[in-house]
Amino acid sequence: MWKFSVKEKLEIVLRYLEGNEVAPSIGRKYGVSKTQIYSWAKLYSEWGLKVFE
Repeated sequence: MWKFSVKEKLEIVLRYLEGNEVAPSIGRKYGVSKTQIYSWAKLYSEWGLKVFE
C-alpha cells in the first residue's frame, strides 16, 4: 500500500477543494481513489492540517 506524505495529501485535498478538478481526475493523477480524496477532504475541512500529521 502506498503511503502519502502530509504534503501530498494536502496538495490532493486542496486541488479538490478548489473546485477546478473532480476527485476521479485527481485520483488518477496521484493513484488514489476518489473515496479516499472525499474522506481526506472531509477530515481536513473539520480538523485542518493537523489531521494529516
